[in-house]
Amino acid sequence: MNACEPEGMTPDDAEKIPFLAALDEGDRAELISKGHIKALEKGAELWADQQNTGEFSFVVSGRLKLVKRSGEGKETIVDIGTRGRLLCSNAVCAFAPYCCNAVAMESSRVAVIRRPDLLSVLERSPSATRAFLGEASAKGMVICARVDEVASGQVDRRIASLMLRLSEAVGERREGDQIFIPVPLARQDLADMCGTTVETTIRIMRRMEKEGLLETQRKGFLITDHAGMVALTTGPQRTRSGS
Repeated sequence: MNACEPEGMTPDDAEKIPFLAALDEGDRAELISKGHIKALEKGAELWADQQNTGEFSFVVSGRLKLVKRSGEGKETIVDIGTRGRLLCSNAVCAFAPYCCNAVAMESSRVAVIRRPDLLSVLERSPSATRAFLGEASAKGMVICARVDEVASGQVDRRIASLMLRLSEAVGERREGDQIFIPVPLARQDLADMCGTTVETTIRIMRRMEKEGLLETQRKGFLITDHAGMVALTTGPQRTRSGS
């Protein structure tokens, strides 16, 4: 399944992308005029693993998962791109092929800017360069967090680390220290992101809900005990958490 025909980018689209919103008016207007929007339905690919890069991609709305598939067909979700996020900038900057597939998790819109068009603005505008480095650095921090999640030992710690990272990225404060994460991930998605099985994920999520750490809701997850979730990532390992 592929993306729909591209459409023009608007100032409203640019306001949803922190990098573009931070630019001087002239630089922003230039990139808006040269960029375009790709609309994707759920399951559509923005790009495929090993496809040549040539464009910088920013999520305007919806969510995309960056997926690595093994030779046996097993999927591992490397990351999830939410609104405003720059996707796989390292590969584009290095003129290297993509190292994963980018797949829409729901109906999504992605702003796409050709590599030479964006680089030409960076070459002449220090403020644009600073804004872009901020985006690229944030991406690097996400990668470090993902390494911690996958290498954090027991699966309950991995899931807790993932929930805390998502809460920092897109969380909405609720009563007390509760945080709502507007990212409705299926148990299979959680398992793929944490390197475990669906059965183990279901068991641990039930335990977390029973212990009052979080709730699964139709439109995402509610962390009901943020301090408890943090303690789960830093405290002693449990004797029964699955793998």
